Amino acid sequence: MKAIRRILVVLDPSLLRTPALERGLALARALRAELWLALYDRGPRLGLLGLGDRAEAHQLETLMREQQSTRLEELRLSVENEVALPVHSIDAPERASGERILSDLAHHQIDLLIKDVGHESSLRRLVFLPLDWELLRSSPVPVWMAGAGSAGLPQRIVAGVDPVHPEHGAGALNDAILGTAQALQKLAGGAAHLRVFAAFTGLPAGLQSMDPVGLSLGISFDELYEQMRVDHRAALDALMSRHHLANDQAVMLYGPAAYSILDAMEGDQPDLLVVGTLRRHGLDRLLMGSTVERLIGETPCDVLAVPAEAASV
Repeated sequence: MKAIRRILVVLDPSLLRTPALERGLALARALRAELWLALYDRGPRLGLLGLGDRAEAHQLETLMREQQSTRLEELRLSVENEVALPVHSIDAPERASGERILSDLAHHQIDLLIKDVGHESSLRRLVFLPLDWELLRSSPVPVWMAGAGSAGLPQRIVAGVDPVHPEHGAGALNDAILGTAQALQKLAGGAAHLRVFAAFTGLPAGLQSMDPVGLSLGISFDELYEQMRVDHRAALDALMSRHHLANDQAVMLYGPAAYSILDAMEGDQPDLLVVGTLRRHGLDRLLMGSTVERLIGETPCDVLAVPAEAASV
């Protein structure tokens, strides 16, 4: 896991102590990291809502911005008493945008971004907005999406890996995922619990639809399935061994990856799901991977999306 020295929390416009801020404080204390508080959204443009004439609307907007700036400074001073290092603030005049936040990440050399997301209490699912998806797809640093009830350090952590995918298993992404999950487990202390989920989907869909008669295969489909299952488990065990994790911490699931992992999480009830993302360029940056997209969109807990680049120290 890359060392985390600076954490940026995107504040809610209400400037209340939301789950993202609580997670950020807990991590800053445990890691002795610098905490940065960023306020972007300044509320509605009063002139556009037809409230008074333009001069009066502008005056009210200016007053609101001044009051929010004052409250931001009060919040910064308040939380500074709870951490070891000075707390910094970013008082942006414009609304939040992916471009602006990514620019601040680079300018201030941020190592971890934390942001609140909505929460559907009836379904216990996080609700991601377009800005959230843009950050998840494009951020060069890990992105922590905090849901309702997040506080302190996570005690039950699930890491989702793919030990055979060319871009995951053979590359650095699985190492980044597990390295991050292990570091958080260690940070949370002896009571923290880590489980690793990997899904085996069986024979490729295209092969399943073919008639085995006349294919001249040396083995049957059943034998091929079993061979692939054994190879999948061996790759998962090798990954666990490389990270000095016990094999019984890894659970190999069966079926479509997103659905099987989500089902397993319902029983595990984790505080945090750690997944990996591959940063892409051009039109490809819109594609984060169907499995990860589904997991992030349906998970009942906090999500930490780790880009492959985070594997380097």
